[in-house]
Amino acid sequence: MTDAGAPPAPSQNAPSSRSVWTRLRPLTPGLIALATVLIFAIDVHFPIGFAPWLPYFLLALPIARLYDPRILLFATAFWSVAIMGEPFLPSHSGESLPLAVFNRSVGIGTLWILTAFLYFDAQGRRARQRSEAKLQAIVEGALDAVVAMDRHGTVVEWNPQAERIFGFSREEAMGKPLVELIVPGDQRAAHIEGLKRYLATGTERMLRQRIEVAALRKNGARFPAELTVIPLMLGKDVLFSSFIRDISERQRAEDALRQTTAFIESLFEHLPDMVFVKDAQDLRFVRFNKAGEALLGYSRSDLLGKNDYDFFPKQEADFFTAKDRETLAGGCLIDIPEEPVQTKDMGVRLLHTKKIPICDDDGTPRYLLGISEDVTERKEAEAELVRARLAAEAASKAKSDFLANMSHEMRTPLNAIMGMADYLARTPLSPQQLALVERCTKASDALLRMIEDLLLTAKAESGTLTLTSEPFVLREIMLECTNLLGTEAQGKGLTVTTHLDPAIPARMKGDPHRFQQVLLNLVRNAIKFTEAGSITVQAKLRAIDDAQCKVQFAVADTGIGIIDELRDRLFERFSQADSRANRHYGGVGLGLAICRQLVDLMGGRIWVESAPGQGSTFSFTIPFGLVQTGMETQEPSTATARGRIFPSTMRESGAKEWHVLLAEDSIESQHVMRLYLSKSPYRLDCADSGTSVVETFKSGRYDLVLMDLHMPDIDGCEATRRIRAWETERDLPRTPIVALTADGFAESRQRSAEAGCDDFLTKPVKMDTVLSTIRRFVTETKPTPPPGRMKSDQAGLLDAELNRMRPKFLQNRRLDIEELQRAVESGNFDQIKLIGHRIKGLAGTYGLHAIGAIGGALEEAAVRRHLEHIRAGITDLRTAVEAAQHSLSSSGHDRSPSPTTQ
Repeated sequence: MTDAGAPPAPSQNAPSSRSVWTRLRPLTPGLIALATVLIFAIDVHFPIGFAPWLPYFLLALPIARLYDPRILLFATAFWSVAIMGEPFLPSHSGESLPLAVFNRSVGIGTLWILTAFLYFDAQGRRARQRSEAKLQAIVEGALDAVVAMDRHGTVVEWNPQAERIFGFSREEAMGKPLVELIVPGDQRAAHIEGLKRYLATGTERMLRQRIEVAALRKNGARFPAELTVIPLMLGKDVLFSSFIRDISERQRAEDALRQTTAFIESLFEHLPDMVFVKDAQDLRFVRFNKAGEALLGYSRSDLLGKNDYDFFPKQEADFFTAKDRETLAGGCLIDIPEEPVQTKDMGVRLLHTKKIPICDDDGTPRYLLGISEDVTERKEAEAELVRARLAAEAASKAKSDFLANMSHEMRTPLNAIMGMADYLARTPLSPQQLALVERCTKASDALLRMIEDLLLTAKAESGTLTLTSEPFVLREIMLECTNLLGTEAQGKGLTVTTHLDPAIPARMKGDPHRFQQVLLNLVRNAIKFTEAGSITVQAKLRAIDDAQCKVQFAVADTGIGIIDELRDRLFERFSQADSRANRHYGGVGLGLAICRQLVDLMGGRIWVESAPGQGSTFSFTIPFGLVQTGMETQEPSTATARGRIFPSTMRESGAKEWHVLLAEDSIESQHVMRLYLSKSPYRLDCADSGTSVVETFKSGRYDLVLMDLHMPDIDGCEATRRIRAWETERDLPRTPIVALTADGFAESRQRSAEAGCDDFLTKPVKMDTVLSTIRRFVTETKPTPPPGRMKSDQAGLLDAELNRMRPKFLQNRRLDIEELQRAVESGNFDQIKLIGHRIKGLAGTYGLHAIGAIGGALEEAAVRRHLEHIRAGITDLRTAVEAAQHSLSSSGHDRSPSPTTQ
């Protein structure tokens, strides 16, 4: 017998008789063999007929219980041979052979019948044992506690998982009331009452379903459990099978999931942006947050289950649906920066929307998540900022244009005044007349500086003041400053000396024009406030490296000095150390303020050291760039055209006339220029517009062009570009062009240079300046003598020319009045502005300043489009022209000339 044929070991729940058979099993083989031998020996010596089957049947009982049924069949066959073979043994006695065979055949048959009963019983028992073992294994291997109790509530089954969950061993639990083991005290009464109700009525209220209850461990700890109780009817008795699961971990996970879900739900609901979810198939809304409800104006119940076509115009719905399908097809995030949407209560809003698909495990899109931010106010704010920036840029440009126009228009009458004074100073005059002319010239110079200071301050305040960076020679700039003011200093008996540190590099990079302005202002101030002594201009090297050098400049005087209390106010606008100084010395108090602005702009610092009666020292530092080795050496911009030879201007020795072309729309300015060049070897041709100067230049041959930058039609810069292009096309030598304008800003200088001009003159311009500029460009066979005093006949010619031109001027103003009225009727403000500009620029030449002021007012009113002011200006202009005409008639100068276009 092998273990393979052994029945399964009985479980701990088998009857006690089974344990007896189990204990006898090791002795059974020997006992059966001994009994078989004894029965055979007795039958041999004392034949018992058919009765031998009975003891063999008794031996079959333990074999059927302890061994495989096949062993029983083998033993029965062995016994049958023994029973049937015994009568044939020689030792057999007492019974005939036939009778013995018959008796033993009956006995063997009886044994096999009984063995068959035992065999089938053993087979059924073993099947039951296997089923019970399988069930027991399932119960013992279950992850849930399996507890059974009888109708009295006593525990009759307690699996290992119940031991682990509750802490009671099987021995401790078996036979104990279940309610006392695992049911909390506050719930025991209800448990007992429910059991009684079921036994009495059979009502299954809490049976055959999963319920969550509180359970008790051996240590008294309560924990959540999931309980299922199933009643089992065993005949008339009942058994309650309970399945109990510890759900502490699950409940903690559910609590965590519930908290996470609540957090996500709260986050979803309280996000300030609209958040929505659509199903991927029909694109119907399945989730919507509060912000979305507030934005669209629809409640959640109105939105859920609907699609875009239920709420929005078809065009918008088509757009939304197309973007949704694009997102689902692409499987990635789509960003829509601007998406207009028609809301219920707030009109059209602009949204910034992001959409992304939500996919299942296999990557198939199930939902579409969208987040939309209402950017309407932000876009409006951005648009407002853009409008504000454009308005600021337009205002800045308008201010710059206004400053340029103001510079042009203020310098134009000054040009006539200073030109005429300069011309008169060259005529034979009495000492008293000469003193008056010189005083007029001095006043004009002061007025010009004041205009420049005011305009420069305005540019600095508007942020339009810029710097250039170009190579220059510091020594030349300093000497030019002292030379320009040397005559003024000598007139007061002052000496001006210049000291330049030899360690300072000869050439450096910076803005020489702005640096010169600072130095001129400080030296001019020193001359103004010094009655006796000297003025010293110094430059010292403070620091130097590979890229730049820092230079400290000082202007020291022996003047009146400054008290400590007033020193801090020196660099403020419209401020002087003593309010009485501007009455004694003149000026508006802008010079030092401009110096500080320019020095700050150049990255330096300015300060003053002074004591009353001991003079003052104004110091400032400026970092200049260094001119690297190998850079192209070029003359500074202040002398760009000096010494340059222009092949187109080379004349043969026998030439007697030099051709100069003047581009100037002001007839009076043309006449002034003709007076300047009347006794020179230069022939002057004039053009009154940008187009005409280009055509005139192409039709003649000119040695030099004086180009006014402010002209009707096209300006001087465009005209210069066209002339340069024409020269390039025909491979002609470059003709020098000098920009001539009342706008002295550095931007205009730069713009003219970029257009192709070779030099730049700022109105008002004097005769010496015009002639010396022409001489720099035109190579002559004979030196032109410098202009000197005019003879009396020349002065008479000038007066006669002016008297002849004044009636023409007034007559043309009458034509301007008619043209102004037509422009008012047609709303042509540009024409009004042009006429006002022309009147303002021309009137000062003839001393008719009231008419010039009216022209300026008309120009400003046209810019502002104030029709009432324009009409009032026309009336004032008519009155002023009539008054000037009456004055001329009274003086006998009215010759009623034919009007000319001016």
